[in-house]
This record gives sequence, structure tokens and C-alpha cells, in this order.
Amino acid sequence: MTPLFHRIFSNSHRDRLGGMIVAAVMLIASPAAADVFEAELTKAITQSDQIKAAREGYLSSREDVTIANKSKDWSASLSASHKYSETSTSGASFVTGNNRDLSVTVKRSLYDGGLSSTQNNVALLNLEIADTRIRSAEDLVLMTAIEAYTNLVTARDSLRISRSNVTRLKEHLRAATIQLQVGESTMTELAGTKARLARAEASLIQSQTALANAEATYTSLIGTPPSTLTMPDVANGLPLDMGSAGDQALDYKSSHRIAYLQERVARKSMDVLLAQIRPNLDLSVVGSTTDNTLAAFDKEIASATITFSVPLYPSSSVRAKSRGSVADHRQALYNLMENKRQTLLQAENAFRSYASNRAVISAYEAELDAADAVQKGTMQEVQYGEKTILDQLDAEQDVVAAQLNLLVARRDLVNASYRLKSAIGQLTVEGMNLEGLGKVENEVIETPLKGIIPKLDYPE
Repeated sequence: MTPLFHRIFSNSHRDRLGGMIVAAVMLIASPAAADVFEAELTKAITQSDQIKAAREGYLSSREDVTIANKSKDWSASLSASHKYSETSTSGASFVTGNNRDLSVTVKRSLYDGGLSSTQNNVALLNLEIADTRIRSAEDLVLMTAIEAYTNLVTARDSLRISRSNVTRLKEHLRAATIQLQVGESTMTELAGTKARLARAEASLIQSQTALANAEATYTSLIGTPPSTLTMPDVANGLPLDMGSAGDQALDYKSSHRIAYLQERVARKSMDVLLAQIRPNLDLSVVGSTTDNTLAAFDKEIASATITFSVPLYPSSSVRAKSRGSVADHRQALYNLMENKRQTLLQAENAFRSYASNRAVISAYEAELDAADAVQKGTMQEVQYGEKTILDQLDAEQDVVAAQLNLLVARRDLVNASYRLKSAIGQLTVEGMNLEGLGKVENEVIETPLKGIIPKLDYPE
């Protein structure tokens, strides 16, 4: 490196490049940064329409439990009639009659063949499925939000590195131009510097576009991003080996739990069909009064009736339903076995990916250290005339490439850790110790039926 170039560029550039390395690579999440990360995930949870829809599904299934026990309820009905007549017999004068009837009937099933019990079992299983779907929605929303968060952090840091790289090369170009003017450089070195600057400016444009896309995705999912974002730490509570990952996945993964419950529902549906063709025993209590203008026809009646009914034989449609139920149950069993295979495979793959990303981090850290050492050594060799300025530019570009590789690797490691947490069924509001929308069990739905003669007040 010539004395002129050394005075223009060397010291300030080395200080700035060293600061860039420290700022871009030493990404250690502070407690405050962790609080920001958790706060942003909470925002994603509380404003997610997907989770809100799953919660409404739970509330609907909760009402189905009450509906399943309807045969145990007393039912009452009221009927009233008024009949007016004029009757003439053999040319005699007309006789006017007013007949008013009022009847109240109260009914209850004494024995329904076990239908309400089996329907209640199915309704409870469906309620558990609806509850599990909430956790499944939380898993999907959290993973999407985490990836949006880490992508935005990486895009911001990549843009800072790209901008610094362009600034550095512009200083190189300015120094090379001055050197050429005083005869200490050549057109080849100037052209080589221009080519590297053009390439860096193209990378800067790509980084700006990537940041714009990352910000748009983040805003859509979570809201306006805070000014300061730091790459979060890897997820905690991860399994230590592949076997443990598979066991936890089968125990806690929402999709596998849903497949298991759906198999139980298909099995219990056959019990419901059987209960529908068993004997039934019903009690009816009727009270009626008749008021007629002819006193002889006034009467009041109270009666109680117990009705026993049983199908003589299962109809062809019932037999068809039974065969369909068997096929449905077999389908659910096959789905459960396939889901088990996929759940285990996904957990094992997620564990392997996480372990691989940890190893990659070490490799990229070693690459950056080596590239930094080469860059420093090359600068000294240029100073003593052993290498050209183009060699130095290549060495500095290797440092920039290593920085970007390490940024992406750190992001991939964090994402891989949370994908593993998702694969073992722990990426939920409870598993992440976040504040969500509260317990869905405590929510109350106000009936839309209003008045003695019911009218529908449909909620908007």
C-alpha cells in the first residue's frame, strides 16, 4: 500500500470494519431484548383471527354437550283452541255453541336406550378436539410470528452490513482515483474497484427489498415493529436426544392428539347408533280443560301415560349406517397410524435440523475469524507491496460474506430451535409462558333469543 493510500484509507477503515464485525456478529440477547420478543409474540397471539376462530369453535362444542343431554330434560307444551258453531236440527231454531279447550302436556324420557349417555361421550370428545385445535392454532401463529421476527432482525442487520460495505468500497474508489491521478495506481485496479462497488450496490438493493418484504410481513402478522429488535436466544426446554423428541411429540403434539380423539369419536359413534335402536320408555302428563256453552260438555281431565317402544328389527338404512360407521372407524384408525408416523418423523427431522444448525454456527464463526485474520494480513502485505489492492478488496469481501453467512446461520438456528419446540407440542401460549386471551372456559355466550315469544337478536 502506498503512503498516500495508507493516509487516506487505512486507519479509519480498519476501525470501522472492526466495529462492524462486533456490531453485526456479537448478537447476544439481553433481558430487555427478551422482553421485547415475548411482548411481540403476545401481540401476535391476541390479535390473531385464527386463534379467535378456534376459541369460538370451542364455545360451540361446549354447547353441544348440553344439547347431547336434551333427552334428560323435561319438556312442556301448551295448546289452546276456540270453536264457535251454530246448529239447527229438523228446522228448529239455531243452537249456538262456544267450545274452548286448553291443554298442557309435560313429557320426559325415562329410558332412552343409553342415547343421551353415548351422545354426551361423543360431545365431550369433540369438546376436547376443539380445545386442542386452539393449541394447534397457537402453534401455527407463534411459529409464523417467530419467523417474521427473526427474518426482520436478519434483514435489518444485513442491510447495515451492505450499506457499510458500499461505503467502504466508495472510499476505496476515491482513494484509487487519487492514486491513479498521481501515478501510484493503474486503470486495472481502478476498474476492479468499480466492479466490486457495483456488485456491492446490487447487493444493497437486494437487502433493501428483503427488508421491505420482511417489514410488510411483520406488520401484517404482528403490527408495527419496534425500533430495536435483537435476535432472540434459542428456545429452552428442548429434548436432549432424538428418542426423547419423538416421545414428547406423541404425548403433546396437537395434530396427533386430534387424530387420536377423532378415532375415539368414530368408535363412540357406533355406540350412538346402537342406542338409537334400543327400547325407549317415555312419561307424558297431560292436563286439559274444556269450557262449553252447553254445561254438559264442560270437563277437566288429568292423565299420565307411560309409553314403551322398541323397533321390531333394524331397518336397511340402520344396517347401512352401521356398516358406514365401521368404515369410518377403520379410516380413523389408519389416519391415526399415519399421523403417528408423520409426527415421529417430523420430531426426529426437527431435532436433526436443530443439531445441524448448531454445528453450522461453529463453522461460520470459524470462517469469520479466519476471514478477518486473512483480511488483516492482506492489508499488511499490500502495505509492503507484496499484494495488490484488489487482493485486499477480495479479502475484505470475504469478511462481509462471512458476516452475512453468520447472520443467516444464527437466524436459522433460532428458527430451528422453535420448530423443534413446535414438533414436540410445546410451542403454545402455556408452553411459552405468554399472556394470551385468557381461559376460553370462562367465556360466556349470551343467547340471541329474546322475549317470551322468542325473537332473534343476531349479534354483529
